[in-house]
Amino acid sequence: MRTNKKYQLQHVVSSDPKRVAIGNIKFSGSQLFATDGRIAIIAEAEASENAAPSACLISPETWARAIKGAQKKSEFLEIDLAQAGHSGIGDLTVKNPTEESAGKYPEMLAMWARSTIPSEEGYTEISFDVTLLAKLAKGMGTETVTLRMRKESDAVEVFVNHDHKVKGLIMPIRRS
Repeated sequence: MRTNKKYQLQHVVSSDPKRVAIGNIKFSGSQLFATDGRIAIIAEAEASENAAPSACLISPETWARAIKGAQKKSEFLEIDLAQAGHSGIGDLTVKNPTEESAGKYPEMLAMWARSTIPSEEGYTEISFDVTLLAKLAKGMGTETVTLRMRKESDAVEVFVNHDHKVKGLIMPIRRS
């Protein structure tokens, strides 16, 4: 399996010991899935010639080790998934959980389809610096916010959930 090494998927998986399956990253076909049940990422990946025949789980420790071992000059992360339940990183072989031992991984593509807006329905996209949003939330004394906007070029109003006594604004980033 080969993908971009900038994807830090190990930070998105669940740390809940009762949710073992989503405590791992799933590789299936040409996609990687990571979720903790509240946030989710789907990223593209290329299957290796000798990839495992079916979907497999990659532990967050294996993922972090692969990023650390990736060549500095390369933008790619490579993990050999030829053996079910094992990953090869360079000369190292690491044991990974399987769906039999960890439990069934959620059907991420079905969840994604139910949760996202089909492109033909129209939607508004905005871009902003998440570090500024985190700074704003911290200044407002919260870790959870509500965002409200009129259109993509307007400032985005930021409220503390269920408390409109304090509010902030964040400017979107122009996209070309």
